[in-house]
Amino acid sequence: MKFNDKVLKISRWDSYSAVIFILAVLFQVLKWRLLPIFLDIYYHLLTAAGFNEAGGWVYHCFWEYAPIGRPQLYPPLLHIITLLLIKLGIPIMIIGKFIQCIMYPLVLFTIWYVVRKLFDKRQAFFTLIMLFSIYSFYLTTVIASAASLSFIACLFSLLFFERNKIIPSLFLLALGLYAHGYTAWIFVGYFLVYAVLCKKSLKRCLAVVGVALGLASPFLIFQLRHIGYFHFQRNIM
Repeated sequence: MKFNDKVLKISRWDSYSAVIFILAVLFQVLKWRLLPIFLDIYYHLLTAAGFNEAGGWVYHCFWEYAPIGRPQLYPPLLHIITLLLIKLGIPIMIIGKFIQCIMYPLVLFTIWYVVRKLFDKRQAFFTLIMLFSIYSFYLTTVIASAASLSFIACLFSLLFFERNKIIPSLFLLALGLYAHGYTAWIFVGYFLVYAVLCKKSLKRCLAVVGVALGLASPFLIFQLRHIGYFHFQRNIM
């Protein structure tokens, strides 16, 4: 029985990358008992637990800032995913461990895959090994789970855009806006700069940004209505 040579032939660069992915997953599994780390994930778990108690997403945090609570202004995508896992009966601390455990390999894979598709396998491997060697990058992806989720969605949005698949691109950018209040705006800025520098892509860029912002507008308008709750600078003196 003959197998297709293209199926059997695996690029050496992809093989090298596979080793890195295996190591990344192994490191996370070995750290399972130490997870979750830092305070960020506990906020997300608490918010999802509040949603669970309320029966779904709510626009007011009754579980914080007693006795009156405050508007729920954090983009809800990670909280909704966490809520679904809670509904499946998974203990909440296991969910926190799981999210932080998988986020690092997922971010690495996303960057590798996008670079591989836009450029080549060799460049994707060297990008992967560079990021794998930076401990601060590891900590950021694990600790800032919502930002990592938004980053993943936005990178795939960029990939689909480059492949001229506008509908998936704009939906993924909108998901990025629903995942994190900062990360996705970097990609919105990227698309706008892209539109200025590449005139032939002007309409496509504006379409992706415009529709994505339109899809995210219910939550963005809600945030604007309560903009007084945002503090961009703290006086520590």
